[in-house]
Amino acid sequence: MHRGELASLELRDARSHFAMTGAVAGVAGALVLLCGLTGTFALAALVWERGDRAVIHGLVALGYLLGASALGWWLAIRLRSWRPLAETRYQLHEDCECLNQYLSAKAP
Repeated sequence: MHRGELASLELRDARSHFAMTGAVAGVAGALVLLCGLTGTFALAALVWERGDRAVIHGLVALGYLLGASALGWWLAIRLRSWRPLAETRYQLHEDCECLNQYLSAKAP
C-alpha cells in the first residue's frame, strides 16, 4: 500500500515536471515566432533602401537559429536528466532484494 502511495506521489511530480517543461517550451516557441515575425518586418522596413539588406536579414536569421538552438539544448538537458518514478523503482528494487534474501534463507 505504501509503494502505491509513493508511486502516486511520484506520478504527480512527473506530471508537474512534464507540464512545466511543455509550458515553457510552448511559450518560448510562441515568443520566438512572434518576435521573429515582428522583428523581421521592422528590420525590413528600416533597411529596405540599403544595398546590404540581404546580409542584415541573414544575420538576423542566424540569431534566430542560435536562440532556438539554445532553447532546444536546454530542453534536451532537462529531459535527459529527468528520472521518472526514481524513488518507486529504488524501493521496489529494495523490496525485491529483501524477498530474494528471505526466500534464499528459507530454501533448503
